[in-house]
Amino acid sequence: MPTQVLTFRQYLLIYGIPLSVILVGIGLALSPLIVTSPELIMGIAYDLTLTAPIAYLILIWNKKIPRITVAPIFILGLGLATFLLPENQHVQGITTWLFPIVELAIMSTIGYQVIQFRKKYRYQASTDFLSTFRHVAKEVTGNARIANVMATEAAVFHYAFFNWRKSKVADNAFTYHQKSGTNGLIWGLIMVILVETIALHFLVASWSVLFAWVVTGSSIYLAVQLFAHLKSLAKRPILIEKNHLSIKYGLFADATISFEEIERVEVFKQEVTGDGIKKIALLGDAEAHNIRLILKKEVPVIGVYGLTKSYHTLLFFVDDQQGFINQLTSKL
Repeated sequence: MPTQVLTFRQYLLIYGIPLSVILVGIGLALSPLIVTSPELIMGIAYDLTLTAPIAYLILIWNKKIPRITVAPIFILGLGLATFLLPENQHVQGITTWLFPIVELAIMSTIGYQVIQFRKKYRYQASTDFLSTFRHVAKEVTGNARIANVMATEAAVFHYAFFNWRKSKVADNAFTYHQKSGTNGLIWGLIMVILVETIALHFLVASWSVLFAWVVTGSSIYLAVQLFAHLKSLAKRPILIEKNHLSIKYGLFADATISFEEIERVEVFKQEVTGDGIKKIALLGDAEAHNIRLILKKEVPVIGVYGLTKSYHTLLFFVDDQQGFINQLTSKL
């Protein structure tokens, strides 16, 4: 794939032409012409769902932009066509037959990349599903934000429904879920959500059945996310690698810190807050911590859906706190 840097004019052309097609389609769909000239409806439907993404695909064909990025253009066009032309048979046909093919192609492409990436790095203990999928999705989509959202959603289903095999803990890996009490807290939160969801469903249903199901579905998905996080705690231990420390906390935190960036590490159990201080815990003060890591400069911590912020002090829990401090200190 070419490695040349694209100019602003090239980007303007690549994104401007499909966007112009979409805007023209929206304008025609909202204009009186659609009433006086109903034959325009078919053209608008195909311009939004096919012309715009095909034009984009042609424009990026020999560029370094991943071709899978045509998918958001297609989905945007299909969504607009469905909204603007809700009963059009052409839009319905594309939704019924073409959309599942595009969806399958996207998942197959990413799935293939995940398999290839895991084969390449299968001997690295630091390779876990979330990290792998995040890396692959970024390579495939070319967009870190989209990749982080995709990786989080994929990891929720992976850990909640598929990853049941017990993981072995390597010598350089340190667990943080066995003695912290976090498991019990999250299980309790899941139970509360499910019980309240049932009561809230019947309450809201008296006003709107549709809204009641929306609230219920959202609550159930939140419970699934928490369950996935609960399972991932055991699957994603903290790792002391050759040149860096990899701090993980289920689905809700990742930080990679080189040894040169570490000022000191110590046993620390007091609660402390302030700018630049991050307690790596989903439930805040309700969860325990016993390690304080003070850094020479702020380092980024990746949160859920890729939300990132930098800190100079990290507080977190390690089951074997003294073993962790001894091994990390020997590396500094």
